[in-house]
Amino acid sequence: MVSTVQKSYRKNILREMESSISRVVSLFGIVALGVMMLTGLMCIAPDMRSAAQKYYVQQNVFDLRVLSTLGLSQSNIDAIAAVDGVDAVQAVKYQDVEGHWTGNEQTTVARLYQLPADPQADTPENMNRPVLLSGRMPEAAGECVVHVMGHGSPVELGTQLTLPEETEGVSGQVFTVVGTVQDPLHFSSDSESSTVGDGQLDCILFVPEGTLTADYYTVCYIKTKNAELYDNYSDEYQAAVDAVAENLKAIQSVQCTARREELMDTANDKLTEARAEYDSQKAEAERQFAEAEAKLADAQAQLDAAKAQLEAGEKELAAQKAALPDTMQSGADKLVSSEEQVLEFEEQLQQIELLVNLKKVADPLLTYAEAALRNAEKALDEAEPEDEDYIELRDALAKAQAAYDNIYNQLQGYQQQLDEGKRQMYKQGLISSPNLSNDQLVTEAKAALRKMKLQLLQGQLQLTTGTASAYTQFDAAQKQLEEGWAEYNAGQTQLEESSTEYESQKAEAEQKLADGLAQLNDAEEQVSQIKKGEWYVLDRTSTMSCVTFAQYADRMDAIARVFPVFFFLVAALVATTTMTRMVDENRLQMGTLKALGYSNFSIAGKYLFYALLATILGSIIGMVVGFVVFPIIIWNAYQLVFSLPTFTLHFYPGMAAASVGISAAVIGFATWYALSLIHISEPTRH
Repeated sequence: MVSTVQKSYRKNILREMESSISRVVSLFGIVALGVMMLTGLMCIAPDMRSAAQKYYVQQNVFDLRVLSTLGLSQSNIDAIAAVDGVDAVQAVKYQDVEGHWTGNEQTTVARLYQLPADPQADTPENMNRPVLLSGRMPEAAGECVVHVMGHGSPVELGTQLTLPEETEGVSGQVFTVVGTVQDPLHFSSDSESSTVGDGQLDCILFVPEGTLTADYYTVCYIKTKNAELYDNYSDEYQAAVDAVAENLKAIQSVQCTARREELMDTANDKLTEARAEYDSQKAEAERQFAEAEAKLADAQAQLDAAKAQLEAGEKELAAQKAALPDTMQSGADKLVSSEEQVLEFEEQLQQIELLVNLKKVADPLLTYAEAALRNAEKALDEAEPEDEDYIELRDALAKAQAAYDNIYNQLQGYQQQLDEGKRQMYKQGLISSPNLSNDQLVTEAKAALRKMKLQLLQGQLQLTTGTASAYTQFDAAQKQLEEGWAEYNAGQTQLEESSTEYESQKAEAEQKLADGLAQLNDAEEQVSQIKKGEWYVLDRTSTMSCVTFAQYADRMDAIARVFPVFFFLVAALVATTTMTRMVDENRLQMGTLKALGYSNFSIAGKYLFYALLATILGSIIGMVVGFVVFPIIIWNAYQLVFSLPTFTLHFYPGMAAASVGISAAVIGFATWYALSLIHISEPTRH
């Protein structure tokens, strides 16, 4: 009998569920929504922290880092490595620079981060290992891999970054991108400040070892002992890191003092070298000044000499021009004199020829006269004084003697004149000898006359052509003087320009020397004012991406602590309303069941079964969505801010049990509350 009643009661429960399926579904939906919100919001923060933990371990992200206002020397690094609690250290150089990408005129602010010799080495000392996204790691000088900050545009492989020529501390000016990477310290879209350009970092270039030439390190990354044993977001981890940080701060004062002394010694040595270099350059400049001044003075002296020579040439040309008329007149006078000489010589030659001819005519006459004289003498000798013709013979002899003497004297006169002519001509160089015969005299005299006439003709020609030649020479001399003056003026201009340039270069050199001396003095002043320096011992909370990520996880924790409460309150309200109506509608049935002998617990169990069944089914669906779908949706939204490849989904049994328990408690309490509002022991009265 009891078994039949129970079967009937169960069938009644099933029929009641079928008839109240909408109420069951509403309870199912509100429970699923509440569990989804609870599990989904509560698991996202642990999932995020788990992803970060895995990422930090995978990329060997530092626990602590040390920065110094004076930079870190190798002795500082060795001292840090020797501190109690330090497991590994990595000294790193980086430098912020400005540059231009290929084909882009806009200035880019980049950080050159020097990689270790083996960037992929799996050693504790190789920290903050970049995640290679495309391409390859740099292998040669001038190659790099790039991480673009969140606000920047992607950089294609093969793109080159060109640095200004005046960039210091970098061996190389052009860097070619051979790969893209994810910097484990910059996995969020947060911006980072820079010391150059517009103050905002655009990208990070990871370059091979030896690219940065600074003699100090920018930062020292540290891995602490036993820190890897704890969750990176736990108090134990933070305590382990803080303990090592305190140990590092304990050596700060000594190390900063030593670093200051080291810098001052190095700076003083460089100042000494710079001072010597300055003195050497000053002496060299003074030597060059003296040489330049000597060359300028020599050039001025040459110009002065050239000017004096040109002025003398002008005076000489003017004198020659002034003397030309006198010279021409003198030449004309000489020609006139030569013409007179020719005429005189020609007349003399005519006289000589006349004398020669007369002598030729008189010589036979003298012979005849001599013969007549001899005949007269002979006739007179043969005659006697007493002869009648003796007197006539004597008169004839006297006449013959007189004729002979006359002819002889004439011939002697002719000959004397010819001899005198020979001597004069010989003295004048017109004949070859004073002892020439008369015929030879005439021949050579004629030749001399022809020569004199030729010379006269040549003189006339020379006088005519000489005048034209003189004016031509005057023009040529004038042109040469003008060219000389032009050359002199050009030289004077060049000298003035050289003097101006010399004065400018001298002033510039003196200014540079003055600036150099001022820089030396300033440098000495700065060296004397170098402060002790200060260390900054920082953990991961000093890294923007790590801090931002932790803050987002904490926000999700805060939301998970508050937001699901509203859904469960709504679920309780919906469950109370639903079950109250359901119980109120079944009061007659409840009275009947009571009359049939069912206990209050059995009657209430029916409604509790409805509520718990909806709760369990809703919790299952809510957990599926909460642990899988909801975190994926939230993380996809967060990927706009973070780039963390290690995010994975996790199932948290305790959280699941708590979600089911809370849901069951809320729905069960709401159902029991609805039942408590109706006294089951009292049947419905009509």
